[in-house]
Amino acid sequence: MSGERSPRQKLLDLLEGRPSPEVLVTPLVDGTYAAGVAGKEWVSQATTADILRCAELGGYEPLVGVDTGPGDPEAGAPGLQWEEEVSPQGEDTLIRRRVLHTPWGDLCQVELERKGMSAWQIKPLLEEWAPQIVEWYAWQLLEVPAEVYDRRIGRVVEQVGDRGLVYAGIAMPFEMLGLYREENLIYHCLDHPREWQRVSRVLFEVTCRLIETYIRSGVTLIFFGPFGTELISPSLFEREYLPYLQAYNEVIHRCGGLSYIHTCSRQKSLVVRGYYNRVEPDLFETLAPPPTGDIDDLAAARRQLSTRICTKGNLDLALLRNGSPSEVAEATRAILKATRGYRHIVGTADAVLPDTPMENIRSMVEAAKSWEG
Repeated sequence: MSGERSPRQKLLDLLEGRPSPEVLVTPLVDGTYAAGVAGKEWVSQATTADILRCAELGGYEPLVGVDTGPGDPEAGAPGLQWEEEVSPQGEDTLIRRRVLHTPWGDLCQVELERKGMSAWQIKPLLEEWAPQIVEWYAWQLLEVPAEVYDRRIGRVVEQVGDRGLVYAGIAMPFEMLGLYREENLIYHCLDHPREWQRVSRVLFEVTCRLIETYIRSGVTLIFFGPFGTELISPSLFEREYLPYLQAYNEVIHRCGGLSYIHTCSRQKSLVVRGYYNRVEPDLFETLAPPPTGDIDDLAAARRQLSTRICTKGNLDLALLRNGSPSEVAEATRAILKATRGYRHIVGTADAVLPDTPMENIRSMVEAAKSWEG
């Protein structure tokens, strides 16, 4: 039908507040799941085409991420000179050792990747508080020529086309660009408050300029998200996260983009306190139920959020992987019942787990598309 809306237009209509005649479904599918569906052994081999193929097989409207960070070999910052060595550890594990040359000497970061699983950091680049290195690292990110981002992002935008929306991720200042272990950040924040605030302002300035570049290059959504109360207190969230969430939201809208807050952790007390209503992002996910998060009453959480916010989530990952298609369909209908009357995209509590049956994803989609509530 010539008048049928594309998945891209359906998502835009809903996120921009226009009525949607059908329920949209967007499970959070990243390379971890897409690589398995494509028959690839290593998650690092997953491509945009693999993620789009999952959407075709599942019949849902996808959000597709584009890699814009320093880990992208094509978009590497000229001032960040890395040397990488990858060595096998048995048949199923790779150790990836990266050395970064800095004015303060060489620093080492170590990642471990197992077949079918995303890589995770086992040694951070920094362990001691080193504000001068963090600031130096941040400014290097702006040395990437704009045409590099235009080329990298443009290819993904063209590949996705009308089949979905493209997003790019940014880091919150509190995350210190991932240079430290997450669980140690709180100590640096409390032990060095003045320097911490100064570095946070630098990270904010750099990130704002990156946001402008990403949106100008064709990205629709800017993806960012805070920790939950498993790592920080509500008062620390209000002090360290909320002002930057609000400021990023304003910058994104000023540049013509849409804001996409993702947090799959413990958010209940933050929702109850109305913190996200003070931001009003265009899209907020995942309102995750236990054990992933702590939203034990989706209907109550949705009522406490502004009607200006479109929510997304919150199907339990274990149920999606291990449950029967009928159980998945029942859980999907429960999500729609809990969010009735609000803009909501049916999705998952976090990234879809490896080995999740595509049949169950299709069951989620079919139950949502046939919903008449």
